[in-house]
Amino acid sequence: MSLNRETELRIAGLEWQEFEQLVFDLAFAQHPGAVKTTPPDLGADTLVFDDGEHGRHVFQAKNYRERIRWDACVESLDTSLAYGPARVTFVFPKDLNGNEMNSFDGKLRQRHEGVAVDLWSLSTLRALLDKHRHVLIGGLPANLSRVLDSLRPKVPSANAIDRLLDQVGDLDDPDFQYAVTSGHGREAPPITPQRDSFISIHAVRERTQMNVLIEPREGVDEPIAGWHFRDDESGHRARMDALRAAGRGEEEIIIQDGIAPVWNKTPVVLKDAGALDEATSQIRFTFRPGPGFDAKLTMSRDHEQVEYPFTMYPFPPSPGFAYAYVGYKDGAMPVLEIRSIGPDQGEMHLRPLFDLTSDAQQNVAALTFRSAFLNADEVTLTAELFESNGMRIGRPADRTRPSVREEVEHALAIYEEVAFLEERLGVSLPVHDPPVTAAEIQLLAHATATVRNRTGYGSLGMAEWEVEPEQADAVRATLLANPTISFDVNASVLGHKITLGTAAATFPDVRVVVRPPLLLVPNPMVKVAAYPSGDGRVAFRLLDDDEEPPTTAIRMPPLQALSPSVA
Repeated sequence: MSLNRETELRIAGLEWQEFEQLVFDLAFAQHPGAVKTTPPDLGADTLVFDDGEHGRHVFQAKNYRERIRWDACVESLDTSLAYGPARVTFVFPKDLNGNEMNSFDGKLRQRHEGVAVDLWSLSTLRALLDKHRHVLIGGLPANLSRVLDSLRPKVPSANAIDRLLDQVGDLDDPDFQYAVTSGHGREAPPITPQRDSFISIHAVRERTQMNVLIEPREGVDEPIAGWHFRDDESGHRARMDALRAAGRGEEEIIIQDGIAPVWNKTPVVLKDAGALDEATSQIRFTFRPGPGFDAKLTMSRDHEQVEYPFTMYPFPPSPGFAYAYVGYKDGAMPVLEIRSIGPDQGEMHLRPLFDLTSDAQQNVAALTFRSAFLNADEVTLTAELFESNGMRIGRPADRTRPSVREEVEHALAIYEEVAFLEERLGVSLPVHDPPVTAAEIQLLAHATATVRNRTGYGSLGMAEWEVEPEQADAVRATLLANPTISFDVNASVLGHKITLGTAAATFPDVRVVVRPPLLLVPNPMVKVAAYPSGDGRVAFRLLDDDEEPPTTAIRMPPLQALSPSVA
Protein backbone atom coordinates (compact mmCIF):
# COMPACT_ATOMS: atom_id res chain seq x y z
CA MET A 1 0.00 0.00 0.00
CA SER A 2 1.41 3.40 -0.95
CA LEU A 3 2.03 5.99 1.75
CA ASN A 4 -0.43 8.39 0.07
CA ARG A 5 -3.17 5.75 0.05
CA GLU A 6 -2.42 4.77 3.65
CA THR A 7 -2.57 8.45 4.65
CA GLU A 8 -5.94 8.92 2.91
CA LEU A 9 -7.44 5.91 4.68
CA ARG A 10 -6.20 7.04 8.06
CA ILE A 11 -7.57 10.56 7.54
CA ALA A 12 -10.90 9.09 6.44
CA GLY A 13 -11.06 7.12 9.70
CA LEU A 14 -10.65 10.12 11.97
CA GLU A 15 -13.42 11.17 14.32
CA TRP A 16 -14.42 14.85 14.25
CA GLN A 17 -12.28 15.78 17.28
CA GLU A 18 -9.29 13.88 15.88
CA PHE A 19 -9.65 15.71 12.56
CA GLU A 20 -9.69 19.06 14.39
CA GLN A 21 -6.50 18.03 16.18
CA LEU A 22 -4.84 17.13 12.86
CA VAL A 23 -5.77 20.52 11.42
CA PHE A 24 -4.33 22.28 14.47
CA ASP A 25 -1.08 20.26 14.32
CA LEU A 26 -0.58 21.12 10.65
CA ALA A 27 -1.51 24.77 11.19
CA PHE A 28 0.93 24.92 14.11
CA ALA A 29 3.65 23.36 11.95
CA GLN A 30 3.03 26.11 9.39
CA HIS A 31 2.44 28.91 11.92
CA PRO A 32 4.14 28.25 15.31
CA GLY A 33 1.93 30.88 16.97
CA ALA A 34 -1.26 28.93 16.24
CA VAL A 35 -3.57 28.14 19.17
CA LYS A 36 -6.41 25.65 19.51
CA THR A 37 -9.79 26.83 20.75
CA THR A 38 -12.40 24.94 22.77
CA PRO A 39 -16.21 25.06 22.39
CA PRO A 40 -17.81 27.47 21.91
CA ASP A 41 -15.08 28.31 19.39
CA LEU A 42 -16.94 31.22 17.68
CA GLY A 43 -16.11 29.85 14.25
CA ALA A 44 -12.39 29.19 14.81
CA ASP A 45 -11.11 25.68 15.53
CA THR A 46 -7.55 27.04 15.26
CA LEU A 47 -6.43 30.68 15.41
CA VAL A 48 -3.19 32.34 14.33
CA PHE A 49 -2.71 35.79 15.85
CA ASP A 50 -1.63 38.89 13.94
CA ASP A 51 2.19 38.88 13.83
CA GLY A 52 2.45 42.49 12.66
CA GLU A 53 2.89 41.45 9.05
CA HIS A 54 -0.11 39.21 8.46
CA GLY A 55 -3.57 39.60 9.93
CA ARG A 56 -5.34 37.03 12.07
CA HIS A 57 -5.83 33.66 10.39
CA VAL A 58 -8.76 31.39 11.27
CA PHE A 59 -8.82 27.64 10.50
CA GLN A 60 -12.19 25.87 10.43
CA ALA A 61 -12.08 22.04 10.33
CA LYS A 62 -15.08 20.47 8.59
CA ASN A 63 -14.90 16.68 8.70
CA TYR A 64 -17.41 16.14 5.88
CA ARG A 65 -16.35 12.99 4.05
CA GLU A 66 -19.33 12.91 1.66
CA ARG A 67 -21.77 15.81 1.34
CA ILE A 68 -20.58 19.21 2.52
CA ARG A 69 -23.06 21.16 4.64
CA TRP A 70 -22.66 24.59 3.12
CA ASP A 71 -25.14 26.18 5.56
CA ALA A 72 -22.92 25.14 8.48
CA CYS A 73 -19.84 26.46 6.68
CA VAL A 74 -21.52 29.81 6.05
CA GLU A 75 -22.56 30.04 9.70
CA SER A 76 -18.99 29.28 10.84
CA LEU A 77 -17.60 31.91 8.47
CA ASP A 78 -20.03 34.56 9.69
CA THR A 79 -19.34 33.70 13.34
CA SER A 80 -15.56 33.81 12.84
CA LEU A 81 -15.78 37.51 12.00
CA ALA A 82 -15.79 38.11 15.76
CA TYR A 83 -12.02 37.49 15.62
CA GLY A 84 -11.51 40.13 12.88
CA PRO A 85 -9.66 37.67 10.61
CA ALA A 86 -7.78 38.64 7.48
CA ARG A 87 -7.97 35.04 6.26
CA VAL A 88 -10.22 32.04 6.92
CA THR A 89 -9.15 28.56 5.79
CA PHE A 90 -11.71 25.75 5.52
CA VAL A 91 -10.27 22.24 5.79
CA PHE A 92 -12.05 19.19 4.31
CA PRO A 93 -10.92 15.53 4.31
CA LYS A 94 -11.78 15.23 0.60
CA ASP A 95 -10.96 16.84 -2.74
CA LEU A 96 -13.82 18.95 -4.09
CA ASN A 97 -15.39 18.33 -7.50
CA GLY A 98 -16.32 21.13 -9.94
CA ASN A 99 -19.78 21.76 -8.50
CA GLU A 100 -18.41 21.85 -4.96
CA MET A 101 -15.68 24.28 -5.99
CA ASN A 102 -18.34 26.57 -7.50
CA SER A 103 -20.33 26.38 -4.26
CA PHE A 104 -17.20 27.11 -2.23
CA ASP A 105 -16.45 30.13 -4.37
CA GLY A 106 -20.01 31.54 -4.38
CA LYS A 107 -21.04 30.74 -0.79
CA LEU A 108 -17.76 31.36 1.04
CA ARG A 109 -14.95 33.05 -0.90
CA GLN A 110 -17.09 35.95 -2.14
CA ARG A 111 -19.23 36.35 0.97
CA HIS A 112 -17.26 38.98 2.92
CA GLU A 113 -15.21 41.70 1.30
CA GLY A 114 -11.80 42.12 2.88
CA VAL A 115 -11.70 38.56 4.25
CA ALA A 116 -9.70 36.06 2.16
CA VAL A 117 -11.25 32.58 2.23
CA ASP A 118 -9.22 29.62 1.01
CA LEU A 119 -9.24 25.84 1.19
CA TRP A 120 -7.21 22.88 2.42
CA SER A 121 -8.44 19.70 0.74
CA LEU A 122 -7.27 16.10 0.99
CA SER A 123 -4.47 16.75 -1.50
CA THR A 124 -3.32 19.71 0.59
CA LEU A 125 -3.31 17.57 3.75
CA ARG A 126 -1.23 14.89 2.01
CA ALA A 127 1.33 17.45 0.90
CA LEU A 128 1.52 19.07 4.35
CA LEU A 129 1.90 15.70 6.08
CA ASP A 130 4.72 14.83 3.70
CA LYS A 131 6.37 18.16 4.53
CA HIS A 132 5.83 17.94 8.29
CA ARG A 133 6.46 14.26 8.97
CA HIS A 134 6.38 14.67 12.74
CA VAL A 135 2.65 15.52 12.62
CA LEU A 136 0.37 12.74 13.86
CA ILE A 137 -2.72 11.25 12.25
CA GLY A 138 -4.96 10.00 15.03
CA GLY A 139 -1.98 9.59 17.36
CA LEU A 140 0.54 8.00 14.96
CA PRO A 141 3.11 9.62 12.67
CA ALA A 142 2.28 9.53 8.97
CA ASN A 143 5.76 8.31 8.04
CA LEU A 144 5.88 5.24 10.28
CA SER A 145 4.19 2.71 8.01
CA ARG A 146 7.23 0.43 8.16
CA VAL A 147 7.30 0.62 11.95
CA LEU A 148 3.55 -0.05 12.06
CA ASP A 149 4.11 -3.14 9.94
CA SER A 150 6.82 -4.31 12.31
CA LEU A 151 4.52 -3.82 15.30
CA ARG A 152 1.79 -6.09 13.99
CA PRO A 153 1.73 -9.45 15.82
CA LYS A 154 3.62 -12.16 13.98
CA VAL A 155 5.22 -15.49 14.73
CA PRO A 156 8.88 -14.75 15.43
CA SER A 157 11.70 -17.00 14.38
CA ALA A 158 13.48 -18.86 17.15
CA ASN A 159 16.54 -16.64 16.94
CA ALA A 160 14.73 -13.30 16.51
CA ILE A 161 16.41 -11.67 19.48
CA ASP A 162 19.80 -13.03 18.48
CA ARG A 163 19.36 -11.51 15.02
CA LEU A 164 18.32 -8.20 16.58
CA LEU A 165 21.35 -8.22 18.87
CA ASP A 166 23.62 -8.93 15.93
CA GLN A 167 21.94 -6.17 13.94
CA VAL A 168 22.34 -3.60 16.71
CA GLY A 169 26.02 -4.38 16.96
CA ASP A 170 26.54 -3.88 13.22
CA LEU A 171 24.32 -0.82 12.74
CA ASP A 172 25.74 2.04 10.75
CA ASP A 173 23.69 4.85 12.26
CA PRO A 174 25.18 8.35 11.88
CA ASP A 175 22.91 9.92 14.51
CA PHE A 176 22.54 7.34 17.27
CA GLN A 177 24.64 5.01 19.39
CA TYR A 178 23.36 1.80 20.96
CA ALA A 179 24.04 -0.22 24.10
CA VAL A 180 22.58 -3.70 24.59
CA THR A 181 22.28 -6.19 27.46
CA SER A 182 20.47 -9.54 27.45
CA GLY A 183 19.60 -12.33 29.82
CA HIS A 184 18.32 -15.87 29.28
CA GLY A 185 15.79 -16.90 31.90
CA ARG A 186 16.51 -13.82 33.97
CA GLU A 187 16.20 -10.04 33.81
CA ALA A 188 18.56 -8.27 31.48
CA PRO A 189 21.01 -5.99 33.34
CA PRO A 190 19.89 -2.33 33.29
CA ILE A 191 21.81 0.28 31.30
CA THR A 192 22.55 3.71 32.72
CA PRO A 193 21.98 6.48 30.13
CA GLN A 194 24.70 9.07 29.58
CA ARG A 195 22.59 11.63 27.74
CA ASP A 196 19.43 13.51 28.78
CA SER A 197 17.62 12.38 25.62
CA PHE A 198 17.37 8.61 25.18
CA ILE A 199 15.03 5.72 24.41
CA SER A 200 15.05 2.53 26.44
CA ILE A 201 13.54 -0.56 24.81
CA HIS A 202 12.76 -3.70 26.77
CA ALA A 203 12.02 -6.78 24.66
CA VAL A 204 10.96 -10.25 25.80
CA ARG A 205 10.84 -13.31 23.60
CA GLU A 206 10.14 -16.62 25.26
CA ARG A 207 12.73 -16.81 28.06
CA THR A 208 15.19 -14.25 26.69
CA GLN A 209 15.07 -10.61 27.77
CA MET A 210 16.88 -7.70 26.15
CA ASN A 211 17.48 -4.04 27.01
CA VAL A 212 18.45 -1.63 24.24
CA LEU A 213 19.49 1.93 25.05
CA ILE A 214 19.45 4.43 22.15
CA GLU A 215 21.18 7.78 22.62
CA PRO A 216 22.19 10.59 20.26
CA ARG A 217 25.84 10.53 19.30
CA GLU A 218 28.13 13.25 20.58
CA GLY A 219 27.55 16.41 18.58
CA VAL A 220 23.94 15.52 17.77
CA ASP A 221 21.88 17.96 19.81
CA GLU A 222 18.46 17.20 18.39
CA PRO A 223 16.40 14.98 20.74
CA ILE A 224 15.66 11.47 19.55
CA ALA A 225 11.93 12.00 19.70
CA GLY A 226 9.26 14.22 21.10
CA TRP A 227 5.88 13.17 22.35
CA HIS A 228 2.53 14.51 23.34
CA PHE A 229 -0.28 13.18 25.49
CA ARG A 230 -3.14 11.59 23.58
CA ASP A 231 -6.50 13.33 23.65
CA ASP A 232 -8.27 10.37 25.24
CA GLU A 233 -8.84 8.92 28.68
CA SER A 234 -5.42 7.24 28.87
CA GLY A 235 -3.71 10.45 27.73
CA HIS A 236 -5.55 12.61 30.26
CA ARG A 237 -4.72 10.15 33.04
CA ALA A 238 -1.04 9.99 31.99
CA ARG A 239 -0.78 13.78 31.87
CA MET A 240 -2.25 14.15 35.35
CA ASP A 241 0.16 11.50 36.69
CA ALA A 242 3.11 13.25 35.05
CA LEU A 243 2.00 16.70 36.29
CA ARG A 244 1.65 15.34 39.81
CA ALA A 245 5.10 13.75 39.71
CA ALA A 246 6.75 16.86 38.24
CA GLY A 247 5.01 19.21 40.67
CA ARG A 248 6.26 17.12 43.59
CA GLY A 249 9.82 17.58 42.36
CA GLU A 250 10.55 14.03 41.20
CA GLU A 251 13.87 14.06 39.37
CA GLU A 252 12.94 11.51 36.71
CA ILE A 253 9.50 10.70 35.33
CA ILE A 254 8.92 7.67 33.13
CA ILE A 255 5.91 8.03 30.84
CA GLN A 256 4.69 5.00 28.94
CA ASP A 257 0.92 4.96 28.52
CA GLY A 258 -1.30 7.65 27.02
CA ILE A 259 1.35 9.28 24.84
CA ALA A 260 2.07 9.41 21.12
CA PRO A 261 5.69 9.66 19.91
CA VAL A 262 6.81 12.29 17.43
CA TRP A 263 10.05 11.12 15.86
CA ASN A 264 12.52 13.88 15.01
CA LYS A 265 14.89 11.28 13.61
CA THR A 266 14.06 7.60 13.62
CA PRO A 267 16.85 5.29 14.87
CA VAL A 268 17.68 2.59 12.34
CA VAL A 269 16.85 -0.19 14.78
CA LEU A 270 13.25 1.01 15.00
CA LYS A 271 12.97 0.97 11.23
CA ASP A 272 14.40 -2.48 10.58
CA ALA A 273 13.92 -4.52 13.74
CA GLY A 274 11.18 -6.98 12.79
CA ALA A 275 11.59 -8.79 16.10
CA LEU A 276 9.96 -5.89 17.99
CA ASP A 277 6.20 -6.30 18.03
CA GLU A 278 3.33 -4.83 19.99
CA ALA A 279 3.12 -7.73 22.43
CA THR A 280 6.77 -7.89 23.46
CA SER A 281 8.27 -4.39 23.19
CA GLN A 282 7.55 -1.16 24.97
CA ILE A 283 8.89 2.31 24.38
CA ARG A 284 9.11 4.53 27.42
CA PHE A 285 9.86 8.23 27.47
CA THR A 286 11.83 9.57 30.41
CA PHE A 287 11.35 13.21 31.35
CA ARG A 288 13.68 15.03 33.72
CA PRO A 289 12.06 18.32 34.81
CA GLY A 290 15.22 19.91 36.19
CA PRO A 291 15.45 22.49 38.98
CA GLY A 292 12.39 24.43 40.08
CA PHE A 293 11.87 27.97 41.25
CA ASP A 294 9.95 29.43 44.18
CA ALA A 295 6.63 31.09 43.42
CA LYS A 296 3.73 32.51 45.37
CA LEU A 297 0.11 32.83 44.30
CA THR A 298 -1.85 35.60 46.01
CA MET A 299 -5.66 35.59 45.74
CA SER A 300 -7.35 38.86 46.65
CA ARG A 301 -11.03 39.35 47.39
CA ASP A 302 -12.80 42.15 49.24
CA HIS A 303 -9.43 43.56 50.44
CA GLU A 304 -8.47 40.19 51.95
CA GLN A 305 -5.58 38.09 50.67
CA VAL A 306 -4.74 34.40 50.74
CA GLU A 307 -1.22 33.29 49.83
CA TYR A 308 -0.14 29.90 48.49
CA PRO A 309 3.63 29.24 48.15
CA PHE A 310 4.76 26.66 45.61
CA THR A 311 7.92 25.37 43.99
CA MET A 312 7.28 25.35 40.23
CA TYR A 313 9.05 22.81 38.00
CA PRO A 314 9.42 22.73 34.20
CA PHE A 315 6.98 20.53 32.28
CA PRO A 316 6.44 19.77 28.56
CA PRO A 317 4.15 22.55 27.30
CA SER A 318 0.84 21.97 25.54
CA PRO A 319 0.72 22.56 21.77
CA GLY A 320 0.90 26.28 21.09
CA PHE A 321 2.87 27.12 24.24
CA ALA A 322 6.60 27.68 24.58
CA TYR A 323 7.05 27.03 28.32
CA ALA A 324 5.14 25.27 31.08
CA TYR A 325 5.64 24.90 34.84
CA VAL A 326 3.75 22.98 37.52
CA GLY A 327 3.68 23.06 41.31
CA TYR A 328 2.12 20.72 43.85
CA LYS A 329 1.18 21.14 47.50
CA ASP A 330 -1.54 19.35 49.46
CA GLY A 331 -3.39 18.39 46.29
CA ALA A 332 -3.29 21.91 44.80
CA MET A 333 -1.58 21.78 41.41
CA PRO A 334 -1.21 25.13 39.58
CA VAL A 335 -0.07 24.83 35.95
CA LEU A 336 1.52 27.90 34.33
CA GLU A 337 1.96 28.00 30.52
CA ILE A 338 3.49 30.83 28.50
CA ARG A 339 3.37 31.48 24.78
CA SER A 340 4.44 34.22 22.40
CA ILE A 341 1.75 36.37 20.79
CA GLY A 342 4.02 38.76 18.96
CA PRO A 343 7.45 40.35 19.00
CA ASP A 344 8.55 40.78 22.63
CA GLN A 345 5.03 39.92 23.76
CA GLY A 346 3.93 36.92 25.77
CA GLU A 347 0.70 35.53 27.12
CA MET A 348 0.46 33.58 30.37
CA HIS A 349 -2.20 31.00 31.22
CA LEU A 350 -2.61 29.75 34.79
CA ARG A 351 -4.87 26.79 35.51
CA PRO A 352 -5.66 25.86 39.14
CA LEU A 353 -5.70 22.07 38.76
CA PHE A 354 -6.31 19.95 41.81
CA ASP A 355 -5.65 16.35 42.71
CA LEU A 356 -8.48 14.40 44.34
CA THR A 357 -7.32 11.31 46.21
CA SER A 358 -8.76 8.97 48.82
CA ASP A 359 -7.56 11.39 51.53
CA ALA A 360 -10.45 13.68 52.47
CA GLN A 361 -8.19 16.08 54.38
CA GLN A 362 -6.01 16.63 51.28
CA ASN A 363 -9.08 17.02 49.09
CA VAL A 364 -10.32 19.79 51.38
CA ALA A 365 -6.99 21.62 50.99
CA ALA A 366 -6.99 21.16 47.19
CA LEU A 367 -10.58 22.36 46.73
CA THR A 368 -10.07 25.26 49.13
CA PHE A 369 -7.23 26.39 46.84
CA ARG A 370 -9.40 26.10 43.74
CA SER A 371 -12.31 27.85 45.44
CA ALA A 372 -10.05 30.75 46.48
CA PHE A 373 -8.80 31.04 42.89
CA LEU A 374 -12.28 31.01 41.33
CA ASN A 375 -13.73 33.50 43.80
CA ALA A 376 -10.80 35.93 43.75
CA ASP A 377 -11.16 39.44 42.37
CA GLU A 378 -7.49 39.35 41.41
CA VAL A 379 -4.70 36.76 41.32
CA THR A 380 -1.02 37.71 41.41
CA LEU A 381 1.88 35.35 40.72
CA THR A 382 5.18 36.35 42.30
CA ALA A 383 8.28 34.41 41.29
CA GLU A 384 11.99 34.85 40.77
CA LEU A 385 11.35 33.85 37.15
CA PHE A 386 9.92 37.31 36.49
CA GLU A 387 11.95 40.49 36.55
CA SER A 388 9.12 42.47 38.12
CA ASN A 389 7.68 41.89 41.57
CA GLY A 390 4.82 39.85 40.19
CA MET A 391 2.53 39.20 37.27
CA ARG A 392 -1.10 40.16 37.71
CA ILE A 393 -3.35 37.53 36.25
CA GLY A 394 -6.46 39.56 36.92
CA ARG A 395 -9.92 38.12 37.39
CA PRO A 396 -10.04 34.35 36.67
CA ALA A 397 -12.01 33.52 33.55
CA ASP A 398 -14.01 30.78 35.29
CA ARG A 399 -15.40 33.38 37.71
CA THR A 400 -18.00 34.17 35.05
CA ARG A 401 -19.18 30.55 35.16
CA PRO A 402 -21.23 30.09 38.34
CA SER A 403 -21.70 26.39 37.64
CA VAL A 404 -17.96 25.76 38.05
CA ARG A 405 -17.86 27.50 41.42
CA GLU A 406 -21.00 25.69 42.56
CA GLU A 407 -19.48 22.32 41.65
CA VAL A 408 -16.31 23.13 43.60
CA GLU A 409 -18.23 24.37 46.65
CA HIS A 410 -20.48 21.30 46.56
CA ALA A 411 -17.50 18.91 46.44
CA LEU A 412 -15.69 20.90 49.12
CA ALA A 413 -18.68 20.61 51.47
CA ILE A 414 -18.73 16.82 51.02
CA TYR A 415 -15.03 16.34 51.81
CA GLU A 416 -15.21 18.78 54.74
CA GLU A 417 -17.91 16.63 56.33
CA VAL A 418 -15.85 13.45 55.85
CA ALA A 419 -12.77 15.20 57.30
CA PHE A 420 -14.86 16.38 60.26
CA LEU A 421 -15.97 12.82 61.05
CA GLU A 422 -12.40 11.52 60.74
CA GLU A 423 -11.07 14.10 63.18
CA ARG A 424 -13.98 13.93 65.63
CA LEU A 425 -14.24 10.13 65.75
CA GLY A 426 -10.58 9.26 65.23
CA VAL A 427 -11.32 7.01 62.26
CA SER A 428 -10.02 6.76 58.70
CA LEU A 429 -12.60 7.10 55.92
CA PRO A 430 -10.90 6.70 52.51
CA VAL A 431 -13.12 8.30 49.86
CA HIS A 432 -13.78 6.70 46.50
CA ASP A 433 -13.41 8.41 43.13
CA PRO A 434 -16.19 10.82 42.09
CA PRO A 435 -19.07 10.91 41.63
CA VAL A 436 -20.68 10.71 45.06
CA THR A 437 -24.30 9.61 44.77
CA ALA A 438 -27.26 11.50 46.21
CA ALA A 439 -27.94 8.61 48.60
CA GLU A 440 -24.34 8.73 49.88
CA ILE A 441 -24.61 12.49 50.41
CA GLN A 442 -27.80 12.06 52.42
CA LEU A 443 -26.28 9.35 54.63
CA LEU A 444 -23.19 11.49 55.17
CA ALA A 445 -25.42 14.42 56.18
CA HIS A 446 -27.24 12.18 58.67
CA ALA A 447 -23.95 11.14 60.28
CA THR A 448 -22.39 14.60 60.53
CA ALA A 449 -25.62 16.19 61.82
CA THR A 450 -25.82 13.57 64.54
CA VAL A 451 -22.21 14.06 65.67
CA ARG A 452 -22.38 17.87 65.53
CA ASN A 453 -25.74 18.18 67.31
CA ARG A 454 -25.03 15.31 69.72
CA THR A 455 -28.65 14.36 69.26
CA GLY A 456 -30.51 12.30 66.75
CA TYR A 457 -33.19 9.81 66.02
CA GLY A 458 -33.26 6.07 65.59
CA SER A 459 -35.88 3.47 64.96
CA LEU A 460 -36.27 0.65 67.47
CA GLY A 461 -37.49 -2.73 66.41
CA MET A 462 -38.83 -5.55 68.51
CA ALA A 463 -36.57 -6.41 71.46
CA GLU A 464 -36.65 -9.63 73.46
CA TRP A 465 -35.20 -10.78 76.80
CA GLU A 466 -35.00 -14.28 78.29
CA VAL A 467 -35.47 -14.24 82.09
CA GLU A 468 -36.29 -16.49 85.01
CA PRO A 469 -40.05 -16.99 85.43
CA GLU A 470 -40.12 -15.12 88.73
CA GLN A 471 -38.44 -12.08 87.05
CA ALA A 472 -40.90 -11.76 84.14
CA ASP A 473 -43.41 -9.47 85.89
CA ALA A 474 -40.69 -7.11 87.13
CA VAL A 475 -39.10 -6.86 83.67
CA ARG A 476 -42.51 -6.23 82.10
CA ALA A 477 -43.22 -3.45 84.60
CA THR A 478 -39.81 -1.86 83.94
CA LEU A 479 -40.33 -1.81 80.20
CA LEU A 480 -43.78 -0.25 80.53
CA ALA A 481 -42.34 2.49 82.77
CA ASN A 482 -40.24 3.99 79.94
CA PRO A 483 -36.80 3.19 81.36
CA THR A 484 -33.47 4.66 80.21
CA ILE A 485 -31.76 2.65 77.48
CA SER A 486 -28.29 2.83 75.90
CA PHE A 487 -27.00 1.65 72.54
CA ASP A 488 -24.33 2.28 69.94
CA VAL A 489 -25.30 4.55 67.03
CA ASN A 490 -24.09 3.33 63.63
CA ALA A 491 -23.96 5.09 60.26
CA SER A 492 -22.89 4.46 56.68
CA VAL A 493 -20.38 6.96 55.22
CA LEU A 494 -19.32 6.50 51.58
CA GLY A 495 -19.56 2.75 51.90
CA HIS A 496 -17.89 2.54 55.34
CA LYS A 497 -19.82 1.27 58.37
CA ILE A 498 -18.83 3.34 61.40
CA THR A 499 -19.97 3.88 64.98
CA LEU A 500 -20.78 7.49 65.85
CA GLY A 501 -20.75 6.83 69.60
CA THR A 502 -22.84 5.52 72.48
CA ALA A 503 -26.25 7.10 73.08
CA ALA A 504 -28.78 7.24 75.91
CA ALA A 505 -32.54 7.51 75.40
CA THR A 506 -35.88 6.95 77.03
CA PHE A 507 -37.57 3.72 76.05
CA PRO A 508 -40.71 4.61 74.05
CA ASP A 509 -44.22 3.34 74.69
CA VAL A 510 -44.29 -0.36 73.98
CA ARG A 511 -46.55 -3.37 74.05
CA VAL A 512 -45.00 -6.10 76.21
CA VAL A 513 -45.74 -9.79 75.68
CA VAL A 514 -44.60 -12.50 78.10
CA ARG A 515 -44.20 -15.93 76.50
CA PRO A 516 -43.96 -18.98 78.78
CA PRO A 517 -41.80 -21.90 77.62
CA LEU A 518 -43.42 -24.16 75.04
CA LEU A 519 -41.72 -27.32 76.29
CA LEU A 520 -41.56 -28.86 79.71
CA VAL A 521 -37.86 -28.71 80.44
CA PRO A 522 -35.87 -28.33 83.64
CA ASN A 523 -35.34 -24.73 84.71
CA PRO A 524 -37.54 -23.20 81.99
CA MET A 525 -36.93 -19.56 80.90
CA VAL A 526 -39.56 -16.98 80.01
CA LYS A 527 -39.27 -14.66 77.01
CA VAL A 528 -40.33 -11.02 77.45
CA ALA A 529 -40.81 -9.20 74.10
CA ALA A 530 -41.31 -5.46 73.67
CA TYR A 531 -43.01 -4.12 70.51
CA PRO A 532 -42.60 -0.33 70.09
CA SER A 533 -45.71 1.66 69.24
CA GLY A 534 -45.92 3.19 65.76
CA ASP A 535 -42.65 3.26 63.84
CA GLY A 536 -40.58 2.88 66.99
CA ARG A 537 -38.79 6.19 66.52
CA VAL A 538 -36.81 7.28 69.55
CA ALA A 539 -34.86 10.47 70.22
CA PHE A 540 -31.39 9.92 71.67
CA ARG A 541 -28.45 11.90 73.00
CA LEU A 542 -24.89 10.98 72.16
CA LEU A 543 -22.77 10.64 75.27
CA ASP A 544 -19.59 12.68 75.52
CA ASP A 545 -16.27 10.89 75.20
CA ASP A 546 -15.68 10.82 78.98
CA GLU A 547 -19.31 10.09 79.88
CA GLU A 548 -20.54 6.65 80.94
CA PRO A 549 -24.10 5.37 80.32
CA PRO A 550 -26.39 5.44 83.38
CA THR A 551 -25.87 2.36 85.52
CA THR A 552 -29.60 1.59 85.37
CA ALA A 553 -29.77 1.86 81.58
CA ILE A 554 -30.92 -1.20 79.64
CA ARG A 555 -28.45 -2.13 76.89
CA MET A 556 -30.05 -2.34 73.44
CA PRO A 557 -28.81 -3.46 70.00
CA PRO A 558 -27.14 -0.77 67.79
CA LEU A 559 -29.35 1.73 65.97
CA GLN A 560 -28.86 3.36 62.58
CA ALA A 561 -28.64 7.15 62.82
CA LEU A 562 -31.25 9.42 61.28
CA SER A 563 -30.80 13.18 61.09
CA PRO A 564 -33.12 15.41 63.15
CA SER A 565 -33.86 17.28 59.93
CA VAL A 566 -35.65 14.23 58.56
CA ALA A 567 -37.43 13.24 61.72
